[in-house]
Amino acid sequence: MNGLKRFPVDWLGEWRPEYGVPRDEIPEHVPQPLAELYAFAGRWPSPVDLGDGPYLLDCQDHLVELTLADQDGKIYFLDENQGNWDCYVTTGGDDTRVYFNGGYLFDDDYDLNGPDEGYVPLDVSLSHLLTTYALQ
Repeated sequence: MNGLKRFPVDWLGEWRPEYGVPRDEIPEHVPQPLAELYAFAGRWPSPVDLGDGPYLLDCQDHLVELTLADQDGKIYFLDENQGNWDCYVTTGGDDTRVYFNGGYLFDDDYDLNGPDEGYVPLDVSLSHLLTTYALQ
């Protein structure tokens, strides 16, 4: 996550405390990499208006506001701008598994009505997914 933090600073300039979600607003059960990203860049303003949202991490896909994210022991943290897919992690843990429901976009045999409403675990860590998401 340290490399990820260096990237926007190198491109956009110095980080300011108001760019992150205050730590006291991040529930303790949010996995560490996700909490770290919210604390660092959860409210970083977008340098350009692309019409997707006011924050740096609102371009095409969106880092979900923490107040909307926590449901039934799952933290929905990322969604696609047209509603085609989203991702969640379970609460607790450090680098917990990520679940994704957009496999139907790539696989004709994907079962949206299967267990867990079509969500399947991804084969990448949460910190890896957050890094690739933020770099898009």
